[in-house]
Amino acid sequence: MGLLLGIPAAVALYVLALPLISTIFLHGALTSLDARMAALSLQAFAVGVLPLVLVKVAAPAYFAQQDTSTPFRYACAAVVTNIALNLALFWWFGHVGLALATSASAWVNAMLLLRGVVARALYQPTPQLRRTGVRVSVAALAMGLALWALLPEGMQWLQMSAMARAFWLLAAVVGGSGVYLLVLVVLGERPKSLLHRV
Repeated sequence: MGLLLGIPAAVALYVLALPLISTIFLHGALTSLDARMAALSLQAFAVGVLPLVLVKVAAPAYFAQQDTSTPFRYACAAVVTNIALNLALFWWFGHVGLALATSASAWVNAMLLLRGVVARALYQPTPQLRRTGVRVSVAALAMGLALWALLPEGMQWLQMSAMARAFWLLAAVVGGSGVYLLVLVVLGERPKSLLHRV
């Protein structure tokens, strides 16, 4: 379920960053330049959506073993990574570097937690999980390409009316979801595929 929801959410957030920012915030004091800069940050944060989902999946395995110290140590490692990358990336990428550092630290935390879960034999990836991961990735890619190809390009989002932006964003959400689910079904993913028994 984490892959099924996390991967398309990350792709959609990346592709729809400017449409989302412009639709919700492009009024009042916010300028077109502000919207573009905020969208770049949102795209950088989108890179960290999947690991944040995976952290929520993996951490309870430690808590179920009454082990709270290991997730805490891994979280500390992620914080140190975040601070180091903040200092390093800000000079090259500005505010986008800060968002990238946050996403990178989320990946560090998720990978440490997942590695520990597998090493302790609390969970072993199954062939079904790998098949689902491939199907979800292909479906999310198809969704992202469809959104990129069919939606208005960036400058048009900044120039159209608020009502038009809302309409296009709603169409993107409904249409993108439809493409994603359709490709999943065509590739053979079914609800029963989500039932993993260890």
